[in-house]
Amino acid sequence: MATPTKKAKPSIFKVRATSAEKKTSKSKSAVLDPGESLKEAVDAFASLKAQIKHLEGEMTVYKDTLTEFAEETFADRNKAGKTGNFKIQGVECQLNYIVPAKARAKDEEKYQAFVEAHGEKTAERLLEVDYGSIRLNAEFLSQGTNQEKLMTALGKLGQEFLDEVFTVPTYKVVPDVVAEATSVASDARELQMILADLHLASYLRT
Repeated sequence: MATPTKKAKPSIFKVRATSAEKKTSKSKSAVLDPGESLKEAVDAFASLKAQIKHLEGEMTVYKDTLTEFAEETFADRNKAGKTGNFKIQGVECQLNYIVPAKARAKDEEKYQAFVEAHGEKTAERLLEVDYGSIRLNAEFLSQGTNQEKLMTALGKLGQEFLDEVFTVPTYKVVPDVVAEATSVASDARELQMILADLHLASYLRT
């Protein structure tokens, strides 16, 4: 009796097609000829996009250098009583450094990270609960009879249940946060670190 041939087990390692193979497979079925005039447009577009990518990379290097200078200078000026935005003079051009009193919302994890870095008192001075961010937890309500339980719980004000129903609120910066941070920080370097961790939406513009 012949010994049955064992089937080779499929490899657990899937071989991915290389980018060149992907391009080849796509080019066989999806390349269109738009005509001579549009061919020139295709080449011009691809060339300009490559130049833009290169210029964006180069611009990022200068932006990072200038932003570091601007953030340090902003902290120094504020601790010296010189508040407000300022301009940076170049050989022929000027850049405006803008620090608006707004920042990305912080969830509980990021709030606690700020507390660990700068202390509870500083966090309470500079961040407050964004009550507008509190929402019903849709995932929780979609499970079983939780909607009915919600109505009952609201009537009885069952705190434990309500804690599950509502999402955890985020935190936002207080009004005039730069002035508050300046008064809290012991020196310019601490102020610079606090402003950085608040993630204020500062930017450079021409």
